[in-house]
Amino acid sequence: MQRRSLLGVLRWTLLGIGALFALVLQQSAFSRLPVWGAVPSLVPVAVALAAMWEGPESGGLFGLCVGVVWFLSGARYGPMYIFLLPLSAVLVGIVCRDYLSHTLLSALLMTMGTLLLCEGAVLLLQLYLGTGRPLVFLAMLGYSACFVFPFYPIVRLIQFFNKNV
Repeated sequence: MQRRSLLGVLRWTLLGIGALFALVLQQSAFSRLPVWGAVPSLVPVAVALAAMWEGPESGGLFGLCVGVVWFLSGARYGPMYIFLLPLSAVLVGIVCRDYLSHTLLSALLMTMGTLLLCEGAVLLLQLYLGTGRPLVFLAMLGYSACFVFPFYPIVRLIQFFNKNV
């Protein structure tokens, strides 16, 4: 019983480190490498993949924690993510639990849904303020979705290790 709880702590620690790595990568490296004016949004990708495997309850809590960390990092529009990341994580968890299997295509679909919800709300606010650029938003969606391919095997390995050890 104690070994099982230690594996759960290890799993959540690895997922948290992965989300923190995505945040640092997004804020430091990719903010200097925009493609068509777009910087990838890696944090929603990491939250969607974790919620896909963990379910709505745990995924929502993970999304809340990551949203608070993202807000505290000084991200632009950070307060919105405190609400949007848990909401999208819960939705992803419910859809994957009830309707989809845990495949790469499902991960891509759920990530696009998360990005549309989170970054779409930010785009609506930017359009209201007069600073929104829809074409940059579309470029950001495509650029961010490319990161599902390297992130998915890592999250799958974390989940596989937890279930088989």
